[in-house]
Amino acid sequence: EYSMTIENLGVKLYSGTKSDRKSDSLGSSADGVNSGITNPSVSFSNDGANIQGGGWIVVNGLKSTFAGTSTVSVSAWIKLVGDNTDNTIIGMWGGGGTDDNVFDLHVNGSSQLELSTRKSSGNEIITGSTTLNQNTLYHVAFTFDGSSTTVKLYVNGGSPDGTSTSTGSTLQSGTDSSVNIGVYGDNSSNPLVGFVKQVLVYSDVLSSSEITTLYNSGTPVTSPSTASLVSKYDLTSNANDSQGSNNGTLNPMKLGTGAYSLNGTSSHVTVGSTSDWN
Repeated sequence: EYSMTIENLGVKLYSGTKSDRKSDSLGSSADGVNSGITNPSVSFSNDGANIQGGGWIVVNGLKSTFAGTSTVSVSAWIKLVGDNTDNTIIGMWGGGGTDDNVFDLHVNGSSQLELSTRKSSGNEIITGSTTLNQNTLYHVAFTFDGSSTTVKLYVNGGSPDGTSTSTGSTLQSGTDSSVNIGVYGDNSSNPLVGFVKQVLVYSDVLSSSEITTLYNSGTPVTSPSTASLVSKYDLTSNANDSQGSNNGTLNPMKLGTGAYSLNGTSSHVTVGSTSDWN
């Protein structure tokens, strides 16, 4: 994702408010046309947190839950809209090296659920087998069992969508970052374009049957089990933790006047043909 500001272009000036950065403020003959560009934002509704244009939710209090933990499970509901690049659901940055994430749950460019982890000995990338379609609600989850070094992915409950066993009994201790919902742990890469709601963080390994119960035949459980539940983010009206005290905060990108957030693929501004280009 990129940010761009056009201040002057010849005798034309392209700038404006956050809702209109395509107008020629010196006249109307060369007004631009917005194609697929959205302003950074996080809004809430019954569909969950609508994350667009590079906004995200940061949760400082969850660092200790993931860093170095031997058992953890994460459950969430997601719906992707209009983007086929990597979409981060939740992740945490370790700091200190290339791809130095503690963990990163995302939908990859092939529309499959994927989890990358950095453990005490060895890294792991696990890719699911289910293709996640646009504008479709999915329940996704992962479990990490440090005692047997087993990681499992789930899509819509049932049997694991992906499983891996490798070296490393604990996740790397991340000291440089908080946990992010909707963007990679480095606060900038692979932003989510879509909806996320009811993010649950457990301090133990949920079984397949427990995850199937959370899936509930396609409807989020209103009151999920609170056994070993550390944090619960409903994300329908705010970013607060309704289980514990690890409230999240919103972080739309800080853009200056006249700046747009571009997705690096399809978003652009088209400026009409006028004599000013001759």
